[in-house]
Amino acid sequence: MKRNLLILGDNLNYMRRMKDETVDLIYLDPQFNSNENYVITDNEGEMAGFSDIWRGGTETYIEFLFERLIEMKRILKSTGSIFLHCDYRESHYIKVRLLDKIFGRNRLINEIVWCYSRAGSKKARQLPRTHDTIFWYSKGDKWTFNPDEIRIPYSDYARSIEGKRWKQHKKGDFISRGTAKFHPKGKVPETWWVDIGQAFKSSKERTGYRTQKPLKLLNRIIRMASNLGDVVFDPFMGTGTTCESAYNNGRLYIGIDSQAKAFSITLERLKNLPFLMFSTTVKDIEIIKNSFEHSDLVNMDAHEFADMMILKMGGVPNTMRSHDMGFDGYIIEKNGQRAIIQSKRSISNIGRNVIDNFATAIRREKVKKGYVVGFSFSSTAETEAARTRRDESIDIHLKLVSDIVELNMPIDLSLTYSSGKVKANSHSLNGSVVNHVWWFDLNKDPKPVVLYDDKGEQDFSDLLDGKPHTITCKVMDEKGSVATESIVIQ
Repeated sequence: MKRNLLILGDNLNYMRRMKDETVDLIYLDPQFNSNENYVITDNEGEMAGFSDIWRGGTETYIEFLFERLIEMKRILKSTGSIFLHCDYRESHYIKVRLLDKIFGRNRLINEIVWCYSRAGSKKARQLPRTHDTIFWYSKGDKWTFNPDEIRIPYSDYARSIEGKRWKQHKKGDFISRGTAKFHPKGKVPETWWVDIGQAFKSSKERTGYRTQKPLKLLNRIIRMASNLGDVVFDPFMGTGTTCESAYNNGRLYIGIDSQAKAFSITLERLKNLPFLMFSTTVKDIEIIKNSFEHSDLVNMDAHEFADMMILKMGGVPNTMRSHDMGFDGYIIEKNGQRAIIQSKRSISNIGRNVIDNFATAIRREKVKKGYVVGFSFSSTAETEAARTRRDESIDIHLKLVSDIVELNMPIDLSLTYSSGKVKANSHSLNGSVVNHVWWFDLNKDPKPVVLYDDKGEQDFSDLLDGKPHTITCKVMDEKGSVATESIVIQ
C-alpha cells in the first residue's frame, strides 16, 4: 500500500476483501458492551450517535468480535502485532475466548493497564473504575519492539540513588552489589500506564466522542510496535485518533468506520495534514485480495464493485458517479488505444439490451473497443456482441468476473439429528472449517448455546422437552466464508 486510506462501511466486509499479511500493526477500540447509547456532538453542535447495546448480550458481542478478529489475524503480517482496547465488562471473555483461541496463549506479549483519573461521586457505592485494559498479542514469534521510542523519565527516587552503591537481598542472603546506572533517555514504561490522561473536553484534539482516546496513548503504541513506513490499521477508527497518530509518526494507515458522522469528523480533523488521500471505497489495488465470496461481490455497493473490477483489470475507474456516459472506467491497451469498461453486478444473465446500450457509449466515446464485466451472459448478449464486431467494427468483449478474481466456493452445510445430538456435516473447498456456532431456537433467544465448537456435533438432549425446536448452526472456514443451516427437532 502506497497511500493512506479512509473507508466508510462495515469493517468485516472490507477486511474479507483485503490481501493476506497486508498490515504491520492493528489497534482496535471496539464497542465495550457498555449497554449504553452514545451521542456525538461536533463543533457546530450537530448531533449523531451509536449504540453499544447488544441484543443477545455478551454472546452476541463475542461472536461479533470473533468474526472480525479471524480476518485481522489473516491480514496481519507474520511480524505484526495487534492491540485490543477494552474495559472491565468483557476483558476476561475477550482474552480467554477470543485472543487466546485465535492468536494462541503463547502470543500474549503484555496486558497493559491504562490508568486515568476522573471526578468521583458522592453517591458512589464502589471504587471509581478508572482504568482500561489493552491486550498486546503478536501473530508470530518475532515482532517489532522499539523501547527507545517510548522511554519516560525515571522517578525522583530512582534519580536520587543514581551512581550510588546498592545491594540486593534475597531471603536475607546477600547476592549482588553494584552501582545504579540509568539510560540517558529514561526508562521503558511498565505495563501500567499512569502518565497518559484522557482526551479531556478542553483538549484541542477533542471531537465530541465520549469514548475518544488521546493521541499520546496511540503515539506510544505506534512508536513502540511499528516502524517508519509501516501500515497501521484501525477497523473501528471513530474520529481518527489512530490515523492522525500514524501520520504524525511517519506511518501509513487504513481506517474504517461504519458511522457516517464519525467518518465526516475524521475528514474534517485530518484535512489540514498534507498529502492525505481519502476514499469511501477500497480503491487501492495493493490491499485488495484476489479471492472473494460470490455473495460478498453480489451484495457489494455497485460503484465499489465497478472500481474493484476495473482496478483488477489494470484500468482506471470513472470518477463520475452520475452522468457517467455509460461506462465505469477505461483501460489503455498494449497498442496504446483506449478501451472503455462497464460492469454489471447483477447475478442474472446480462442481456442484449446491455450490449446495445454499451455499443452506443463506445460510439459516443469514439473508441473501437470495450469490455462488459458480469457474472454471466445470456446467449442473446453473446450474439449481439458478435454482430457488433462483424457489422459495425465495434469490438465488445464479454468478461466474466471469475476471469478477473477468484470466487470462493460456498460452504456445503447440512444438519442431521439422532438421539438428542445434532451433527453439522460441512465441506469447504476454501480450507478446513474452523468454528461452529450453535443456537437453540434462534428466533426466541439470540444468545448462542455454544460459540466455539471444533467437533461439529452438539448434544441438546438436556434441553428437549417434547416440543418442536429449531436448532441453528453457523460455520466458518479458514478464508472467512460462512454458512448457516437449521433443523427442527423435538
